[in-house]
Amino acid sequence: MRAKARVVIIGRLDPDIYTLNRQCSTPSRQAEYTVVAFFAAGANRVLLNTQDRWLLWSGDVKTAFLQGKPEKRDMPIFMKPPPDQISKLANTFPAKLYLVEGNVYGIASAPRTWSLEVIRRLLQAGYRQHSLDEMLFCFYGAPDGEDQPRLLSLCLVYVDDFLVVHSEKYDREHLTCLFAWGSQTECTVDNPIEFKGKTISLRYDSACNEYKVSLTQKTFIDAIEGGIVKRGNKGQQIDPKDISEVRSVTGSLQWVAGQTRPDVAATVSLASRGGKSTYEDLANLYEAVAHLKRTSSEGIVFPKVPINEATCIAVYSDSSWANAKDYTSQHGALVLLTNQNVTQVPSSGILIDWKSGRSGRVCRSTLAAEASAADMSVDRATFINFMISEIIQNCRSFEIDKALHMIHITDCKSLYDCICSPSPNTTEKRTIIDIKSLQQFVNRETEHWVPTQYMYADCLTKISKQLMTTFQSWLKNPTLVLRETTHKPKKNLGV
Repeated sequence: MRAKARVVIIGRLDPDIYTLNRQCSTPSRQAEYTVVAFFAAGANRVLLNTQDRWLLWSGDVKTAFLQGKPEKRDMPIFMKPPPDQISKLANTFPAKLYLVEGNVYGIASAPRTWSLEVIRRLLQAGYRQHSLDEMLFCFYGAPDGEDQPRLLSLCLVYVDDFLVVHSEKYDREHLTCLFAWGSQTECTVDNPIEFKGKTISLRYDSACNEYKVSLTQKTFIDAIEGGIVKRGNKGQQIDPKDISEVRSVTGSLQWVAGQTRPDVAATVSLASRGGKSTYEDLANLYEAVAHLKRTSSEGIVFPKVPINEATCIAVYSDSSWANAKDYTSQHGALVLLTNQNVTQVPSSGILIDWKSGRSGRVCRSTLAAEASAADMSVDRATFINFMISEIIQNCRSFEIDKALHMIHITDCKSLYDCICSPSPNTTEKRTIIDIKSLQQFVNRETEHWVPTQYMYADCLTKISKQLMTTFQSWLKNPTLVLRETTHKPKKNLGV
């Protein structure tokens, strides 16, 4: 044990609180998963057509919020000393008033001041900000013996926590010398690392002769409290005294569903109905908690998938018509990185983004719901496409001439026919707008239909204990099947 104390001013009493610029960026989940995906490829020496081994490490910076140049003020501000007896007896602050000249913990603009300082230092060191996420930084250089510069490092900054993946040919001291570090940890087979409440682990799979990376939240899941709804109450609207329980369970599940466990995302979305929730909704939330606890050590697995100019972006979209609140439809999307042979043979994939949510409007048919879900899914996949293409090509996303190859996968035959048709005809004209939007990014060659047992986004559109189990099994070894094979899939295993 060691003693630690910080002086923290009461920021809400700042006289300039309403005029201070407090806007500050944090990295997106897509950027974070991109870094981990590059590590999975680099650990297997299949990143960017080189044989380099790539390393992953995390670190936190000391006294981050005391660094940087604070915003100018019209008038000076002063601080009263802490009123606690220990400070008084130790005579730590002998004066009655102190002029604040630099940064102090508690100032509302401190996070912005720190982020600007991080950006300034990294740019001076030669890093470049990603155009789609300003807290993701790329470094390109020419290692000894090479003439052309290439990607050597990706750096993700979340407040004072850094997640960095880099080539073995990159001198890490180039980055570490820029800050004073509290801790630094490298991810190895024997040493997982923690980042934003997630455990990132590396393991060697001798059966496949490859390294796999996994993201889990076992500690957080084990701490979630479940429960049981008494039989006979399930159809009854939730009692006001139990609303807080619904919100508590939902809040815990939302964090996990959005970080490492998409298998419970549909349950969280569909069972969250505020004051209109029923005890059946609460029972479904408890079942999701029980499912997580049974599989608390599981999460998302990143297998060996090459990342280069030939990488393919595959997006699954699915919808359950009128099964959500106020007769809206539940949409589901999965975005994966895979190889260029995916249309011919079953191929491994890296899940890099997902979404489970209600449609923005009431759809008048299954086709309308599927088209709306597909438009949302392709939109997310396009974002991922340009995010990764910018890193690979060292070119701003809005200047890229040719992005990565992208395919869309649906189990709705009528939607497939509409997308492949130059003149789709539907009774609902708003659906044609969705289809025309889709046709800007996919066509007959890049649109694929699969039977429902191969539609892995199905779990994101409905509440089902069986689908949760199926989908979690698939997440252990994400495999895309787009062509009929001689081997029939095992029932309810999603493989």
